[in-house]
Order: sequence, then C-alpha cells, then structure tokens
Amino acid sequence: MKLTVLPLFAAAFAFFSVSLSSSAAPDKTAPLDNACALERNINAGKLDESQSTQAITDLLKATPAPASATTDVKSTEAIFVRALLHAAAAQWVGQSNNGITVRYTPGANTAAESPAWLRFYATATAGELITYDYIRNLALTRNVNDPDALRSDVLDYVARARRMGDTALSERLLTHLLRMADLGTNAAGCRAEWLAARKLLRPSALARAGIDKPDSANLLLYTRNAYHYKPNVCGAQVSWAYKPGGDILSL
Repeated sequence: MKLTVLPLFAAAFAFFSVSLSSSAAPDKTAPLDNACALERNINAGKLDESQSTQAITDLLKATPAPASATTDVKSTEAIFVRALLHAAAAQWVGQSNNGITVRYTPGANTAAESPAWLRFYATATAGELITYDYIRNLALTRNVNDPDALRSDVLDYVARARRMGDTALSERLLTHLLRMADLGTNAAGCRAEWLAARKLLRPSALARAGIDKPDSANLLLYTRNAYHYKPNVCGAQVSWAYKPGGDILSL
C-alpha cells in the first residue's frame, strides 16, 4: 500500500511530540557506553598511551566486525561500538602526532607487526569510514542511547527530504520513523532503524546538483592527507584528528 506523506508526517510528529514527554528511561548497552566514554576521555586527555590503546584493544576483541553490512539490531550494535572505537583511535593518533615527531604514519599503521588497534584504525574501508562518520556525528550532537533523540534526528531527515523535493525518500524515512515509534524505549532497535534511515540520505543528496542549504554558495572544499592535526595542514584544528580524505566546510 502506498504511503501518503502528509498524514504519515503528521502522525509521526504527533507521536514524537508525545514521546518527548515520556519519563521512561531508555535502555543502554554496556559496550556502547564504554566506547562513548573512552572516546570522550581520550579527547579530554584523561588517559595515557597504555590505558587508551589497551581499552580500544579490549573493546575491539569484545566487538568483532559483523559478517555483513546489514542493519539488523545485532550488526548495528557492533557497528556503533566500532565507529566510536575508530573515533577513539583517531583521537589517540592525532594527539600522539601533534608535535614535531610523527609517531604513526600510514605505511607503518598497516604493517603486520603493528598493534591490532592501529591496524583497525588504518585499514577501515571507505564505506566503513562513511558509516563511522555518520555515527560519530550523531554522537557529537545526540545521545545515542536516547530513542527520542534518535527519532528527532530521523524527523530532521524527513524535513530535509521534503526540502529536496524527494517524496519517495520522505515516505521511506517516515516508514523508519514510525517503526521507531513502535519500538518505544528500545534504544538498540531505534539505532538499527536510525542507521537504515541515515543510509538512505546519501544517494539522494549526491544525485542532486544543488545542496539543500540556503548558504550553499559559500562552501569551501579542501583535501587532507595527514595523520595529525597540525594547523599547517589546512589551517584548522580538528579535535578528533585528520583522516585521509577531504572535508566540506560552510563559511
């Protein structure tokens, strides 16, 4: 049966408005909590090298990579943890290289004798890095353990799809949002639906010549290929370290 965008949007928004006032505590997943805390502590400089690298290694061992790039609940939980561990490793590499001597270089990071945590950081595929960045950006702005926060993010995606004039995308995103509504305080289930919804945006956005921002004429694109965050790389400090690739900044 074809979904009707406006009624579904209204229904989803109504549920979301009610759910915000709910006092039910969201559920939590210990590995994810630990990964979030680890990344924050490394960023704040609270852990030394031994503590940082050992914690990343231990959590990696406890959270093996999913067998496939599916978005079922079990796989999504592993992807979330590994995304935040990758951010934690990036923090440590950046801090360690933020001086005259560069301790970690791309070639050395992939060597067989390199520690497991460093190989994990250095060998992530382009597809993995895209997904990891989705999750890292979510963690910067939302509580990944809060189903209401996850629903709020997907509601923003619906609004974005509507601004792009992509009705089909709006309908698909609303389907995920309504599933999230049915999940209530099930944070793990909401994370799986969130990731599935987030992955829908990229193809639609890249298929359009314009960018759905009012200040799209004021964009700066630059490349970055350094394993450190010295300001002479591109003139800016990024607290969670540079990764090979590029960036888009709104001026």
